Amino acid sequence: MIRLHDGELVMSMKKILIVDDCIDYAYSLQKLLQHRGYDTDTAASLTEAKEKIDKERYLLICSDLDLQDGSALELLDAVKVSELQIPFLVMSCHEMDDWESEAVQRGATFCLDKIKIEQVKDKVLEYACRE
Repeated sequence: MIRLHDGELVMSMKKILIVDDCIDYAYSLQKLLQHRGYDTDTAASLTEAKEKIDKERYLLICSDLDLQDGSALELLDAVKVSELQIPFLVMSCHEMDDWESEAVQRGATFCLDKIKIEQVKDKVLEYACRE
């Protein structure tokens, strides 16, 4: 995206939103993405994520299933209602059989086992590159 800043054209990349109430986990993903040249935002709650999505158009959203004040499924519904076409990755430490089909029905692009951090990092990078 190109925008005007103080009379000059500036290239601006869309950000990747990482939603996780585990600060260390979010920080790990954020540092990897920043190291690869992606601009990132983080949110530690459903409320904070919704506020950020209302203000900014993201390249990709990666959210933990369980948040302090709700779940990634509620965030998926909010993104779907606003008709934003944003790839949405859901991750969790819970058995995927318990939540994966519902997440996909609600619009998740991909579901990940959060315990497999390297797989999560690879998938987030893969989807970021696609976009």
